[in-house]
Amino acid sequence: MFDKVRDKWVDLEPLACGPSPKGQSVTLMAPDFSAQTSTRAHDKTTPPKPAPKPAPAPAPAAKPTGAAVPTFKTHKVAQGESLAKIAALYHVRYQAIARANGITSPFIIRPSQILRIPDVQAAAATQEQRRAAPAANDGGISHAALGQMLTEGRNYLHTLYLRNAEAHPQTDLMHASRAPWMVPAQEEFEKGVRRRPGRDRNDPRILEYFKATPALDKRAAAVDETAYCAAFANWCLGRAGYKGTASALALSFKKWGRPTRDNRPALGAVALIMFKNGQHHVTFVAGIAANGRLIATLGGNQGNAHEVSHSYCPTDRVVAFRYPADYPDYDDDYVLHNVAGDHAPMSASSTH
Repeated sequence: MFDKVRDKWVDLEPLACGPSPKGQSVTLMAPDFSAQTSTRAHDKTTPPKPAPKPAPAPAPAAKPTGAAVPTFKTHKVAQGESLAKIAALYHVRYQAIARANGITSPFIIRPSQILRIPDVQAAAATQEQRRAAPAANDGGISHAALGQMLTEGRNYLHTLYLRNAEAHPQTDLMHASRAPWMVPAQEEFEKGVRRRPGRDRNDPRILEYFKATPALDKRAAAVDETAYCAAFANWCLGRAGYKGTASALALSFKKWGRPTRDNRPALGAVALIMFKNGQHHVTFVAGIAANGRLIATLGGNQGNAHEVSHSYCPTDRVVAFRYPADYPDYDDDYVLHNVAGDHAPMSASSTH
């Protein structure tokens, strides 16, 4: 960070602020965001009164919604624990714990508070059971609902207030990011990007994607008839600040970044697909069908009109699931919702 008092850059870790009766403020700045933190006294330190017992939950509807059913553990907050520290203990994101407990920014928690912790391992086990005993697909959550969920993956900087082991007020800064490249991917889907038949009727959005693959021949990059699945993946990753392959070839993603855990589907993972004729396609994982045998994808150059679309693909066609090398994945990335697809066949002809 830049120390205005000493007029020079200093290491961010550890960050020490001297005592001051009036409190001190520090502004942390980075290329994408700035956030104000303060050592001001946080609000009252006494733990909140226990909430009244909730009313019995209504009976579940007969038709499933497509969303993964959450189960929870409990955690008693110890002196000096922050929401980030607790989240790391359970391998989930702090936002997931905050949502489960109705905690909003600035995410204040207090000693002795009982938190509900999403049990993502149990949810993942249920997901595997569905795959072993496939059920009928219920259609999945809507694309609009998915878009709302994905907005939580934007690059935000959150402030988390807590009291440290000495009962002094402390502020943590946390980068909120969950597969943030899925946000521009969903936005392009909502724009209705697709190949335009006819001479000189190229979709300008597709031509924009080719800017992320500079080695592509200029003539190929000037028409939307060129397969653009890899260009779309590179463009979305670049919009989120991650480095792709810069290649227009889908196969370039085979050894890019790093594999997901045990090569399993995970939210936002790049899925490299190989068809029976040996051709490849690349897309993003958006979810998984209720039967566990199909992944719901969000990608470019797929569907009946070679559009940016949500389409299903059999999991056994996927050669590799990859994440950016510098992307920190968590257990909850591997618990996927059932997302509605366009029911267009994903084949070599529909992606080339």
